[in-house]
Amino acid sequence: MTDRATLCIPACNEGDNLESILTNVIKQSESIDEIILCVRPTDDPSDNTMEIAKAWVEKFSFIKIIEQKDKGKPSAWNQLAYNAKNEIVIFCDADTDPVYGSLDLVVKRLSSNDKIIIATGEAIPRTKKGQNPVGQLLSYSITSDFVTGMLYGFKKTELLQRLPSEMLPIDALYEDIFITMCIRRDELSIVHDANTYFFPGSIYDVVKTKARLHAAKKYLQNQYTDLWESYVKEHRCSGNNIKLLLRNLYEEPDIRKKLRGLISVALSFGTYKILYKSKYESLKNQIYESIRNDIGVDMLTSYGKV
Repeated sequence: MTDRATLCIPACNEGDNLESILTNVIKQSESIDEIILCVRPTDDPSDNTMEIAKAWVEKFSFIKIIEQKDKGKPSAWNQLAYNAKNEIVIFCDADTDPVYGSLDLVVKRLSSNDKIIIATGEAIPRTKKGQNPVGQLLSYSITSDFVTGMLYGFKKTELLQRLPSEMLPIDALYEDIFITMCIRRDELSIVHDANTYFFPGSIYDVVKTKARLHAAKKYLQNQYTDLWESYVKEHRCSGNNIKLLLRNLYEEPDIRKKLRGLISVALSFGTYKILYKSKYESLKNQIYESIRNDIGVDMLTSYGKV
């Protein structure tokens, strides 16, 4: 029998998305016997996330709500992890759509292998009706070296022991990258059939997301140098994005994903380096400001230009 697991969903201004993902996971998983929603209140009068969450709690006794105390996803992550009753914990973003059976596949992988601490699914972009499909093409990636933040599971006690002070630091921008830096390569397992869909939106949204990811990665490399160098050594990569992309493409077993990855890489380099470089540069100040508002980190004064 597969072990039981806790599903954790952080949600800030995600009312409609929360309704969708809960409808999805309630129907598909046999191993989830606890769902915890970490809701961060906002000043937006149209934000109905808490109301949606409370409505689901009234329907199902195994769904719980905790109110996020501090800003930033790391704060929500810590609250969710420490409140989970099960040893196996699954994290999903509220704005994703896990494929049927994916949660159980992640739980099964963790249950069946004592060496594995984290099992991560794969994120597949989808285009909603009326959206520009280029945003979808630009968002394909190959999961090989980093945890996929949109869907992953872990063994709670073992992972917490590997984190600084047994908590995710409040400035751990993109917790999936930081978590990957804290584990050995043989402790991470890619569950290629455990997929979740996400919806990248417009080209502008994709560029903004990529810019934020780039800034966050540089920040972590500089602020947590020892962890980053250990990751580079353990995963046998130079940290060079181009080399890493090429290696990930080479190691990807699914030919369809390999082709999609190649298309995405080609489009990304062509788009970002030629067409959208000026837009990317203009976004940096917005990225710095949004991160400062989220967790109080001033990236420019922390270590200089990203």
